[in-house]
Amino acid sequence: MESVEYSPPLPTVIYNFDPAEDLVALVAVDQSETIVTVEEDGKDAVIFIGNSALARVIGAAKTLTAAHVTFMSEDVAGTLRAMH
Repeated sequence: MESVEYSPPLPTVIYNFDPAEDLVALVAVDQSETIVTVEEDGKDAVIFIGNSALARVIGAAKTLTAAHVTFMSEDVAGTLRAMH
């Protein structure tokens, strides 16, 4: 049998984040044990859940904080998708 290498998915990239107008909304089934952190990486900000990088926000190193990250249920996400 041929071996298969696993590579984790790359983080989502977010452009044009405006902290005065935008939030980063994450869909999560269980938010009770979820710890979100934001770290600077050069001029960008990287959003982590636990030890996993979830998203890179271009140019947001000095403006994005964990307070800009919110959770929504799958039901709310589905309603928003249906509106667009």
